[in-house]
Amino acid sequence: DEVGAEQIAFGADRPTTVGVIGYPASTDQPISCLNSLTAYSDTQSEFDCTGFSDGTSGGPLLRGIDPKTGLGTLVGVIGGYQEGGDSDDVSYAVYFGDR
Repeated sequence: DEVGAEQIAFGADRPTTVGVIGYPASTDQPISCLNSLTAYSDTQSEFDCTGFSDGTSGGPLLRGIDPKTGLGTLVGVIGGYQEGGDSDDVSYAVYFGDR
């Protein structure tokens, strides 16, 4: 109640626009990106954002971010296929299915 919290969605439609935040191991500063989250497979989602290298795993994928509060709905976290991605430009997240 004091500081707010992200909502979480299971079985969210894809594609959807998400904001992604991560902390690369090579810097003390976070990076962010706004892009489309698409279905890579039934269990994995994919987003294309430059610079999401090692260390960004576990970063949230948020849809519907409120510009006033910064809060959104969590639809995934960086990780999953290829440990989150095999390049700094394409990343993956486990799909939060209905199960």
